[in-house]
Amino acid sequence: MRKLVFAACLILLFCSLFLVSCGAAMDFEFKTPMYTNGQVVLTPTEDASAYTCTGLVDNTSVGILMIPDYFWGKPVVAIGRHAFPNGRGSQRVILGENIRTIGENAFLYGEVTSLEGACPLELIDSSAFAGSGLVSVSLYNVNGLVIEDYAFASCSSLKSVVISGSMTSIGDSAFQDCVMLSAIILPVGLESIGDGAFASTSINSIEIPASVTSVGPYIFEGIQGPVTVTVAWEEGDKPEGWSPFWDYGGNVTVIYGGGEEEVL
Repeated sequence: MRKLVFAACLILLFCSLFLVSCGAAMDFEFKTPMYTNGQVVLTPTEDASAYTCTGLVDNTSVGILMIPDYFWGKPVVAIGRHAFPNGRGSQRVILGENIRTIGENAFLYGEVTSLEGACPLELIDSSAFAGSGLVSVSLYNVNGLVIEDYAFASCSSLKSVVISGSMTSIGDSAFQDCVMLSAIILPVGLESIGDGAFASTSINSIEIPASVTSVGPYIFEGIQGPVTVTVAWEEGDKPEGWSPFWDYGGNVTVIYGGGEEEVL
């Protein structure tokens, strides 16, 4: 009887080990594959029609980071979340021609100093470049670009931002504390500007296009010098979606269609 019980226990133990090993094998089998072009790590999208750049090979830094246009005949369409944070990455980032999204915290506190590219960029996600060493941004042919909250916040060396193409929105505090930023051109077609979007920058002159229908409060708060803001609407005819406090918090002169008004 004892032999039978012992044999049954051995069989149960064997079955348990077999099931565990099968489960581990199955987990391994379904892990997302990763590839590399020698410089960056590339991960297939869910539908396997394209690739996302998810980091550097061996997490080492490079002088120029070139996001490829294609890999194995498929487009590279995104830079993933947390891809190059905490100082890793490159001083110069050149986006491939198919990049559509730059993920949340992608270059957070990174050493990048220059971002450039001509691509149908649609999204720069929250805090993508926050606290990084960016000095200049030059983006062309963007496609309905959304700049999310804090995307470039606290880039204390950022001086130049050139974005051409179509842009939809600039999020809350998107450029807050970019203390060296003195000018930015907002493209026609922009629809909304979030709370404190340009707070504590050095912007001294800006034109807000007529397409902007929503503006949050205190977008120029904390700017030390005078700011001249040109708007398309007539004095007293502020669009409904603009906060009553949009120009509060700084020495702002608003140029309307028919005159000027200084707000202290």
